[in-house]
Amino acid sequence: MRRNRIILMILWILSLIFITVSGTQTAYGFFILLTMIPFLSLFYIFLVNHYFRIDQHINSHDLIANHRSDYRFVLQNDSFIPFSGIRVLFFPDFSSVSDPDMQSEYELFHGNRIVKRNSLICRYRGEYHIGIKAVVIQDFFRLFSFTRKIRRPLFVRVKPDIIRLDNLASDRETLNTLRENSFRRNVADFLLRDYIPGDDLRFINWKVSAASQKLMVRQMNGEERQGI
Repeated sequence: MRRNRIILMILWILSLIFITVSGTQTAYGFFILLTMIPFLSLFYIFLVNHYFRIDQHINSHDLIANHRSDYRFVLQNDSFIPFSGIRVLFFPDFSSVSDPDMQSEYELFHGNRIVKRNSLICRYRGEYHIGIKAVVIQDFFRLFSFTRKIRRPLFVRVKPDIIRLDNLASDRETLNTLRENSFRRNVADFLLRDYIPGDDLRFINWKVSAASQKLMVRQMNGEERQGI
């Protein structure tokens, strides 16, 4: 967008030089055309903002976190001119729409409409807005853009997801990891090593030491918890 403005400014300056050098009707016509382009772009954005319609629906306003819900939105052109360069922006914080083509731009001819059907997932419990947050409108020459916020965005109440305990119990690796991390370094293990001067005498295994004729101590297990 900035590059297009710079190009237009350079062409406008060249048209002024062309008028100064030649002074023909062609030079004046080219200058007037370049001068009118920004005004035409702003007028186009005004028409799109006035005649553009958007609507969105969801199957229910009471949802469950991390569960897919049917979602669709409709873009409609009620004017006499075609629309181009329209993008939709979604609420990104608490929900996501499962459509890889959501960042594309839409084009609508006069009286035409586009219907997009996909699914929506709410990630957290609570009450918040989902779906389309705003619409970005650009002109044909890519000189200006206008962000139009949705007046009535979708509002939902999301309940927490219920996780079955039998699924958690079946994950033995996760439980073992949690159990090991819950130990402190003051918990003795069954692994033995040679005694080193300075080791705690309470961890000496006297039976194994008597059989091996040397002092053996039990090793520590787990990771030490950090203080707050």
